[in-house]
Formats: sequence, structure tokens, C-alpha cells
Amino acid sequence: MPRNSHSKTRPVSVRLTEQERALLERVAAKQSLSSFMRQCALMQAGQAPKPRKEQQRPTEQKVQLAQILALLGASDIFRSMSTFAKLSEQGALPLSEETESQIQQACSNIKQIKTLLMRALRVKED
Repeated sequence: MPRNSHSKTRPVSVRLTEQERALLERVAAKQSLSSFMRQCALMQAGQAPKPRKEQQRPTEQKVQLAQILALLGASDIFRSMSTFAKLSEQGALPLSEETESQIQQACSNIKQIKTLLMRALRVKED
């Protein structure tokens, strides 16, 4: 056991079923699972763990919103759709295989963004 709080920590691996992990994550609430398990083990051993600054785990909603932002940042949706709109207005939108593929990809990305937004906002899709 470390003598002071500046001692190097070492990992311990524990295998859990999906149900066990889900239960512990629910009980841990905002605390990380490893921090929660460490606290429980030390309390069981009769040692009160030193108080640490509580870390908040991101909510499922925040994770989904981060996924949306990542998709938006990684894609060129807005620029591509704007270009398509301008070319369409000018009657200069050639429908090559590449253009059709880009349109289909943009539509797929928009659909994925809509789905993630609906989940994040807890709105049921039709």
C-alpha cells in the first residue's frame, strides 16, 4: 500500500458481465467507474479513501451532441450543399456519378445528424 498520496498508482483489472457493469455504472452515477470501484474496495478494507475532486462523466446526451459536432466538423456538408444549390440555380449542375455520389453522401450525413439530434433531444422519430 502506498505510503503517501504522491506514490505511483498501478492498475488492477476486473472482468464484469455486461449486466454487472451496467449496474455499477448506474450506482456510480456521475463518478467514473474506476473511481467508484476504488472507493468501494478501500471502504470494504476499512480505509476511507482520500477525497478527490469529483469528475463528472459525460451524459449520454452530451456524448451524442459531441458526435453530431464531430460529424459536422469532419464533413463538408454545408459547403457542398451550398455549391449544389448555386449550380442548380444556374442550371449548371452536371449529374455525373461523382456528383450523384456526393449528393447521396450529403443526404446520408444529414440523416445521421438528424437521428443523433433526435436521440439527444429524446424525441421519437416516425
